[in-house]
This record gives sequence, structure tokens and C-alpha cells, in this order.
Amino acid sequence: MKPEILMEKLNESEGVMFRQINPKFDNGNSLDPQAFRPTEADEGFLSVDRSSLTSAKDSFELHLMKGKQSSRVMGVSVEEFETASLHVYADPLQGTDDTPENIAHALVDCTDLPPGKGKQARRRRMSVYLQLVSFAEDRGTLYQAQYLEAS
Repeated sequence: MKPEILMEKLNESEGVMFRQINPKFDNGNSLDPQAFRPTEADEGFLSVDRSSLTSAKDSFELHLMKGKQSSRVMGVSVEEFETASLHVYADPLQGTDDTPENIAHALVDCTDLPPGKGKQARRRRMSVYLQLVSFAEDRGTLYQAQYLEAS
């Protein structure tokens, strides 16, 4: 059952969705497909930010302000998610005492991917994650902080 928060389905005109890449899924040259796999805590939804409402840099900085890690920002368009049979929904987040507001937040619904540990289900999920990595890598890095080394 889909949560009620999934109200506004986004269409192709929304353009690119920004995805923060966890450093453990980024070797600097290529991405591990895990970078586009929802964790168990995500309950089948992948967090992204809408390029129509924020910049890649602001998305990155907001992610770090929440105490999370990101090595860089990659992007996949709504159309590309749809090609992978995944839908994207607006999910603006209200600010709290602990978390800043994020009006650009959206969710990619991965709940229709086959569940289970069977070989076919795993293969299908991996195929989708690899497709998303390919879309993102074709587009290239959209933002990456440049850290100065001490001399």
C-alpha cells in the first residue's frame, strides 16, 4: 500500500531529479548500483530533489546540513525514471527544530519492483538500478564540493 503522502505525480516537464551519492557507493569513477537502491528504512522510496525548485549545489548543502554524507550530486530525469517503470512524486518536507525545510524533496516509488530474495527478483531490481546508474553517469556529475588540501 502506498503512503498517502504520494499526492502529486511529477511529469517529464519537471526535468532532472538530484540524487545525493553516499561516498561508500562512489569510487570516483563509477557508481555502485546501491547508490540508487532504497534502504530498508526508506520503505521502497528513493529520496531526490527537484531541479525545477533547487540547484544541485543547494541540494548538496542541505543534505550535509541534515548530517548526512554525499560525495557528489548526480541526476536522473523524470522521463528516465519512467523508462525504468518508476514514478516520481512531490514530497515537500516541512522544517522542524532538527531539520531544515526542503520544498524540492520528491520520492521515487520503487515499491513495484519485485520483492524477495529469489534470483529473478534480484536480477530485475539490479537491472533497474544499473539503468539508473547509466542515466546518471551519462549526464555526469552535477555538483561536487571542491575541498582544498592543506599545503
